[in-house]
Amino acid sequence: MAWASEASLGAAQTAINNTWTDLVAAAFTTANPYDVYHIQINADNNSGTVTDSLQTRVLTYAGTQYDTVPAFSASLLPTVVTDEFMSFSFSGFYQFKVQVRSSGSTDTYDVTASKARVFTN
Repeated sequence: MAWASEASLGAAQTAINNTWTDLVAAAFTTANPYDVYHIQINADNNSGTVTDSLQTRVLTYAGTQYDTVPAFSASLLPTVVTDEFMSFSFSGFYQFKVQVRSSGSTDTYDVTASKARVFTN
């Protein structure tokens, strides 16, 4: 019962143009129902403006397909054009994936430095 090592969620990925992007290694499978996942999204605004927010969602999977309604969603509108971080934790899902997108076409976000960590019970 301890926190595992940090795992990368991004690999040269960007959130752009109102299109949902799966984060690399973001499909967590056969999770223990007592495991706690801590996700940290790193939002690095590449466009030089702060117009569109970075949206994040978690979709769960029960064995046939991913849900269309997210189990968790959040939006981050950075205050500056630099790295900003958004974290959340949850548990109780068998399988899930993390997705990001920009809410419009003005701002592009580099999410390469996003991380995940699991606490195993």
